[in-house]
Amino acid sequence: MAWLIGRTAVTTGMGLPRWKKYMVETIPVPRPTDEEEGRIVELVERLIEVASNEAGSGSEQVARIENELDHVVYQLYGLAEDEVAAVERRLIK
Repeated sequence: MAWLIGRTAVTTGMGLPRWKKYMVETIPVPRPTDEEEGRIVELVERLIEVASNEAGSGSEQVARIENELDHVVYQLYGLAEDEVAAVERRLIK
């Protein structure tokens, strides 16, 4: 979203994007199907459970669940493999 806002929003006098309400309202957010929504809810609930019950020791499992959740979102947006790779590279930096 920062990429989109950075290219479409008005900026401050210092060149920083301004997160104005009218701009945020235009961010495209796909509506998941009931099945997709259920999968997202399931993953988020598992993530919360693992993160709170296994503080520190569950970091590998947390990363796995987060990765799975990321891929569900990529599918919602209909991202191609090269687009997913670009997002993944950006997340690592």
